[in-house]
Amino acid sequence: MTLAEYFAETGIKDEAFADKVKISRSMITRLRLRTATPSAGAAMRIFDATNGNVTLAELMPLPHEPARADA
Repeated sequence: MTLAEYFAETGIKDEAFADKVKISRSMITRLRLRTATPSAGAAMRIFDATNGNVTLAELMPLPHEPARADA
């Protein structure tokens, strides 16, 4: 499940989730839009906070889909 799918399913908002995982709201927004890649620590906090619903693989760009720097 992607972070965007998790947010849609749970109804959680960027700011509330950012507070929960100790990541800036702007970074959470970029992660939800898949325009950024989290640090290893941030990825683990997201994985834990979503009870494993958002996997580490979903947070990392696919080999053919690099994180966009222009967004």
